[in-house]
Amino acid sequence: MTNTQKAIKTTAIVICAALLAAIIIWGMCWGITSGKSYFEHKGWTPINYCAERWDISLPDNAKIEYCISTQRGFHNEGEIYTVCRVEKLSDSFKDTLTADTDGKYLASFYTILEKTIASAKSLSKEINVDTLNVPSDKCIWYKKVKDNDTLLLAFDSAKNMLYIIEDIM
Repeated sequence: MTNTQKAIKTTAIVICAALLAAIIIWGMCWGITSGKSYFEHKGWTPINYCAERWDISLPDNAKIEYCISTQRGFHNEGEIYTVCRVEKLSDSFKDTLTADTDGKYLASFYTILEKTIASAKSLSKEINVDTLNVPSDKCIWYKKVKDNDTLLLAFDSAKNMLYIIEDIM
């Protein structure tokens, strides 16, 4: 290989690396300046993201009342608490839920919620703890653990509310 060929090859590699870096930086700036995550740019809501992450089907008619997210870092570790109004749950979805006879689901929920509130405060997010809508002991539950991550769903049929809390490690 001649010196000219080596120079051309080196120049091509440098140009490709610079182009790749420019694309990555542009993508990061686009996300930061628009204030939206990749999934929000796809038109996704926290419901879509939760269903995708946990490989579960959530009710199509869920209307988000509010969502608290403390996700941070490269892997989006943190907690996500989403409260939804659901007019009707399908029987197949209800079949995946179970009663909390010994209070273990509710206890797990409050452990993650306390962590969520502490994380939110450390990120300077304002949360009025007195007005948080939380599940009662009458809810039916679903729990899924994947790796070190935890998902808890609670449905309150009296209020038609679906509570979704995720702890992403």
